[in-house]
Amino acid sequence: MVPHFYGESVRFDCENCRFQFRSSISQKPINETAICPNCSHPTTWSKGVAVPAEICEINTASSLNRWDVVALMPTANTTSGRIKRIVGLPGERLQFQNGDLFINGARVQKAWPAILATRVLMFDSANLMQARFAAEPNEQTWFCDNSIWRFEAISTGPHYGKLVYQHERCTSISQDSESMPKYFPLEDYYAENQNTSRRFHPMGDGIFEMNVSLSADAVLRTNVFAFGRWLSIVVSEGCVELRNGTELLTKKMHPTSLARDDLLLVVAAIDHQIFVCVNETEMIQYDVAETDSSNQFQTPFLEWEAIQGYGSLRRVRIWRDLYFYDETSTDWEEHAVNRPEGTTIPDNSYFVLGDNLPVSRDSRNSPVEFVPRSQVLGIIKQ
Repeated sequence: MVPHFYGESVRFDCENCRFQFRSSISQKPINETAICPNCSHPTTWSKGVAVPAEICEINTASSLNRWDVVALMPTANTTSGRIKRIVGLPGERLQFQNGDLFINGARVQKAWPAILATRVLMFDSANLMQARFAAEPNEQTWFCDNSIWRFEAISTGPHYGKLVYQHERCTSISQDSESMPKYFPLEDYYAENQNTSRRFHPMGDGIFEMNVSLSADAVLRTNVFAFGRWLSIVVSEGCVELRNGTELLTKKMHPTSLARDDLLLVVAAIDHQIFVCVNETEMIQYDVAETDSSNQFQTPFLEWEAIQGYGSLRRVRIWRDLYFYDETSTDWEEHAVNRPEGTTIPDNSYFVLGDNLPVSRDSRNSPVEFVPRSQVLGIIKQ
């Protein structure tokens, strides 16, 4: 169930960016080197610290819901109990499509608490503010000062000073050594699987958390490429807007003046919906219509424009969503969960997955292993 629950593992503290990450003990690479998933810096395996398995408390509740993490009883094929996440309920028709979960033909849209519970951290800029960010050439609006990007809007529309984030693949596993691009979209990579060779799936879903400071008159626009289009979040005094180009999709007035000297802005593009939270208050939730270009990916996919005033961008953290897929058999494209008709869950049974999807043994096993209610010990308290 990594990265949300860990068994016995090895913890590393990157010497370059101080990012902390873990790897499964069984994933020790042949060259005994762990690669930081945040900056690609190599760390000798012997420098890691062994960490015992987490101890979890079980709530033996009778009601089970989607996204609950549950403890399962041992079976004939397992020597110990397992921890899995419920994604399909009794009687539902379940299908995976382009990494999303569909129930009875409709895409499942997670609520904000479920998004926070399942997200996977991909990047933390705490000590990398210069490595992945770049101002537009010949642009004087943005400048890096002691690992903080500052702006002072000196241009007038339609062109504004722009800062761009470029995402890199931080893994020791080379998939296409020839003509490998430097920058990538978000992918379903797991730092815990240091020695697992597999193809990565590009993702359009992401969560972007930013610590910013704004002057009283500042207007900052955050552009996110999601669902095949550029969407803009505009923050001004007491107001947050969501735009598609020049079209205003929705806006929300903040009930009190924003704490503009220390603003926490979170933008999530998940399950064809946009969430915008300011200082941990959910301000916008907007459903995005699906188009023919919804599965297109682009790099860069995150940028900022200084419209007015001055301010700074101090830290950026990026998470991804879970990517639902099945490659557990040689003919995985013919697996029930990937076919248009999906698979139907029997009464009083559940479809469960591990969060570490590339290596998890769960309901995707062929034939499909539904979990009877009698095999569920209870819900893991998080």
